[in-house]
Amino acid sequence: METNFFIEILTLYQMPAIFLGSFLFGETVILAAAFLSAHGLWSTWTIFWLALLGTLASDALWFLYGQKILTLFHRWEKYQRGSEKFLRALEKLTGSRPHLALLWVKAVYGVRIFTIMYLSVRKTDFWTFIAFDAVGSAWWLGVIILFGRLAGNSIGDTLPLIDNLKYAAAAIILVIVLWRLTFTWISRRAIREMEAG
Repeated sequence: METNFFIEILTLYQMPAIFLGSFLFGETVILAAAFLSAHGLWSTWTIFWLALLGTLASDALWFLYGQKILTLFHRWEKYQRGSEKFLRALEKLTGSRPHLALLWVKAVYGVRIFTIMYLSVRKTDFWTFIAFDAVGSAWWLGVIILFGRLAGNSIGDTLPLIDNLKYAAAAIILVIVLWRLTFTWISRRAIREMEAG
């Protein structure tokens, strides 16, 4: 989807868009909202709380129904086979308390949903899952929002972004691409180290 679409939806529907955007699209919408908050559209705390609620709602849905959804589409086995090394490393790291992975797995790009479904399969208590997921999500959202705000502030000093939607869209796309590249690289390194160790 085009970033202009996200910007238009965020400015038109504001708070419901932040909640639903974090529920459906995750970091992309949160980064865009944080970027725009640097220009006074929302308070940082509003974005944080709405994004946290949207993220927790999405994660709870994956926890409760994710394995059933993937089984329905015959993809559970594919994901399970593809992540066996990661799961062995995760079990080695967390031992009998796999829910501890929720404290840091948000920062490892590409394993969040699988880890959530794995915890569901391991019969982790739902409220324990929610508590640890809230802590892990809170610190990760803090990083995302800080990154988006800093980008909005630094780019906002050089261009009147809100007055020109094309520049705002280009800046947000640049921030998202840099974000993805950086954390994909970090995640791959972290997974390799976990699998090797």
